[in-house]
Amino acid sequence: MNRLRWFVLALLLTLLVASSARAWLFGGHMTTAAIAYDTLQQQNPQALAAAVALLKQHPQFDTMWAKQLEKVNPDDRDQALFMLAARWADDIRGNPDYNHPNWHYIDYPYKPPGQPDSVETADPKDPNIETAFRANVDIVKGTGTPAEKAVALCWIMHLVGDCHQPLHASSLFSTDYPSGDQGGNKQFVRAKPDGEPLKLHFFWDSVVGNSNDTRDIRKLAIELRNKYPQTELDPKPENVSPADFATWVQESFELAKTVVYAGGQLKSSPHKDDAPVLPDDYIQEAKKLGDQRVTLAGYRMADIIGKLFPQ
Repeated sequence: MNRLRWFVLALLLTLLVASSARAWLFGGHMTTAAIAYDTLQQQNPQALAAAVALLKQHPQFDTMWAKQLEKVNPDDRDQALFMLAARWADDIRGNPDYNHPNWHYIDYPYKPPGQPDSVETADPKDPNIETAFRANVDIVKGTGTPAEKAVALCWIMHLVGDCHQPLHASSLFSTDYPSGDQGGNKQFVRAKPDGEPLKLHFFWDSVVGNSNDTRDIRKLAIELRNKYPQTELDPKPENVSPADFATWVQESFELAKTVVYAGGQLKSSPHKDDAPVLPDDYIQEAKKLGDQRVTLAGYRMADIIGKLFPQ
């Protein structure tokens, strides 16, 4: 399994360049949802059943998910539905009825030490990932139709995943990026000397892999839960509430500053042709941190769903 994941990662990093922010790609969001499903199944099966029942009221259930679920073993279909729901907000990009591109991120400004006074930062804009999360929680807890609540639940699941990707919480301002790097989307790097130039944001999205096979993702979810148990990453799930979402975003912002941008010392380029090669230890640390954040997002997704659907 590890060899397969590293092969997929290497293939993605050498052949693809991202065109837009898409945290963890599809596989990462699906892995987070699989972890949340397994956690709820063990700890809060009533909340899980309520969430699954609501997702089946989604207005696009028949057109987007039903045929896909028919290909899945009947015993695994509810978990597969969870996976599809968590990635839905990326699947419908461009759909005028549901797409909200500004909901996926918030650009907290980071100006590294040593940058001149002439570099000015900009405050985050509304709407953003934090305002979107609060709005969708209100919908699920409100008096709307089941279809409206199902759409909101999909957004909640997706945004919990997004907020754990450090580059969905930050924008670096410097002489090279005077208007901000848009969460790493303006920075170019290479994974190896002969590799294609990659947007820094896409590199971080890619570290968890991008398999769409629900069987592979279930195995990966089990592997990550065993490697990073809930007691280690999320020791007091009973204390988690939707209000903690902003704190999770700040966690990602701090990780962006210290790890992703390496305290402002990361070598990158605003030009593809000049993209420098990432150090091996940076790539290894990114892989480890990506696994941890995706796993933690899964535990927290379970925590939030448990609060939204109390017994």
